[in-house]
This record gives sequence, structure tokens and C-alpha cells, in this order.
Amino acid sequence: MTMNDDRPRPMPTLHARRARARYAGTDGIDPQAIGTLIGGIYQGALDPSAWLASLHQLKRLLAAAHVALLLRPPAPQRPGVILHTDTGPAYAAHTCRTHFFAFDPFLRLPPGEALTPEDLLGAQWPQTALCADYLRPQGVGTVLGIDFLTDDGIEGRLRISRPLGAPMFAETERALCRMLLPHLRRAVRMHARVEGLDGERQLLAGTLERTPLGLVILAHDGRVIEANGEARRIDAADEGMRIAGASLHIDDAQVHATVQHTLAGAAQTTTLVAGLRLPRRSGRKPYALLLRPLPAQALGEAPYPPAWALYLRDPDSPRLPSGDEAVRRKFGLTRTEIELSLRLAHGASVEEAAEALGLSPASARTHLRLALAKTGLRRQAALAQLVLGSTLSLAGVVD
Repeated sequence: MTMNDDRPRPMPTLHARRARARYAGTDGIDPQAIGTLIGGIYQGALDPSAWLASLHQLKRLLAAAHVALLLRPPAPQRPGVILHTDTGPAYAAHTCRTHFFAFDPFLRLPPGEALTPEDLLGAQWPQTALCADYLRPQGVGTVLGIDFLTDDGIEGRLRISRPLGAPMFAETERALCRMLLPHLRRAVRMHARVEGLDGERQLLAGTLERTPLGLVILAHDGRVIEANGEARRIDAADEGMRIAGASLHIDDAQVHATVQHTLAGAAQTTTLVAGLRLPRRSGRKPYALLLRPLPAQALGEAPYPPAWALYLRDPDSPRLPSGDEAVRRKFGLTRTEIELSLRLAHGASVEEAAEALGLSPASARTHLRLALAKTGLRRQAALAQLVLGSTLSLAGVVD
């Protein structure tokens, strides 16, 4: 025998109510297909080709003719970035990117609304240039459009079309698009950040490759992960240090023991190791070495994450210009911009750095924006690291 439970039930949370509203109307769509679709959207943050696979899946779910995702709408002197399932002639996609995009009836749609041209234009839709001159001749009957804007200001547009004679998009199908929208918005934002970080990494890697300072990146166990051009040149000279595959060989027993002892105490080491001098077989001036721990990575899939940076300097190589001069010459930064970036690199806040330099916080932020624009970076932390790395001096280690 069962008894009725008359106890008051807790009110659903705001998050739960929003989730129910978001999924409302999607009852007729396979939940497993929705889960796969959402997974592909997030995978696209790292691999945009996954977005194309998701568009094809959405095309099948909605019985659509074409599905397109516009991540940077076309503008003069800036071609649009469009992912689409269209396998037609290349000229069709090119025409859509240029001339006919100006006739898109979906420009500036209310964010988050899933609308068709019939919703917006009614009986005028068949007479529009986009419909009569471009879409109808290609067999396109109706189009569903939904626009979104990320928190970083990135605009995106999703366009789904059906062939002539196909039914209009039902509310269930519109609800699916609305439900996917917050996931797509987050994934696009994540992708933009990953691209920004990758651009900064390439800029820093290019700078390190050209510097006359040797750099070898080591794992915790001393395994060589990467070496720049100057480090490879020192290796090729074979005058006391060699890189054989993933192994670093140092001829001098005392220097070798010091390096190995430092690597073994990685967990306890938080400061820069004292400078070392590595004798050379030729009797010329010794190499200067510095071994510095890198910030620990809380997350990462690399089997041997970077743990140490070994800096090498050949005193017979051309002298490094002073740090400030090198940065000014390469990026066109002012002394104030350099000093501000260095203070931030050493842990000061913008307000603390501004006070130390006799600036107002607003003026300091203006200098930061100018420095970011000159270096092509987006993040304050990346700017600080770049300036600190560029002004690194080993003058206290040699002579």
C-alpha cells in the first residue's frame, strides 16, 4: 500500500528553472543526440573542425539543407569566417561572403531569438533580393537565424536553411537552437582565448629563438623538452655541454652534480639558483649557466611538463644590449611602459605600480593599453612576462 506524500516540496532553484526553460520544447529530440551535439560544440573550442561535425549533425536533426556558423561577419577589407555544410560550388560560398551578405535580413537580430524571415518580413520576404536572386534559385525555401554575443564582445550567427517545399521550423526545433546557444557562446569564447594564448606563445617563442641567450627547457627529471637556436649552437660546438636526444650532458663533474642536485630538489626550490660557470675544452671563457624553476602546472596532459629553464650564455657571443634598450628597440615601448610592466611582473598590482612610479591608476592603465597594443598582446600577464624575459641580464654571472 502506498501513501500520498503531502509534505511541501522545495522550490526549484533559479539555475534549475533556467535549465528547464532552456530545454523546454525539445522533448521530441533524442537526448543522446543532444548530448553528442553539445560535446562537439565544446570540442570545437580546441579543434574548430569539431564545430563542422556538429553543424552536420544539427543539419540531420533538423532535416536542413544547409547549416552555417558565422564567427566574424564580413565587413569591408575583412572577409568573413564561415563554417558551413554547403558542398556546392566554391563561387556560391564566395558570393555569400561578399555581395549577398549585405542583403541578409537577419542583421542585428535580438540575441538569443530563433527567427525566420517570415517572422520578420512576412509577405515581403519572397520579394527581397536575397530570397529572389540568391536563395530561391539554389532551392532554399526558408531560413532560421539566431545571433549571439559572447561576454568578450565576439559576435556569432547561426543560419539553418531548408529546401523549397519543406515545412517551416517548428517550435521544438527553435527550442533546440535556443538550448544550444549558451554552450556555443561559451565554446566560442574559449576558442578565442585559446587562439589568443597560442598567438602570445608563438610571439614569445619567436623572441626566444632570436635572442643571443641560450635556453633549454627541462622536465623534472632533467629530460630535454625544447632548446632554442643559441642553445643548439652551443650544443653543436661541443665544448662542455651536449644535447643528445632528450638527454643533457655536462662534462664538468662539479657543474653536473650541482645541476642534478638542483633538479632533485625541485619541490623545495622556489628561488633562482646561483650562477654557474661551465669550463670549455678550448680554454676560452667559460659558459654562464642559470637554472630556474618554472611555475608548476596544476593541469596538463603532457607526460613531461616543463619544470626548469636552463639559461646559457657564451661570453664570446655579441653582448646582449641592455634590457630596456632591447625592449625599446624591438617593441617601441617607453621607459614608463617598461617600468610599469616590470613591476607587474614582480607581483605588484596596477595601483601599487602606479604609486611607485608617481602615476595615477588611470594613467597607468593607459600606459598598459598602449604597451599591449605595441606588442600585439591581449593579456597583462603576458606583457609582464615578455618584458621581464626581454630584460633578463646575466651581467652578474659573467665578468
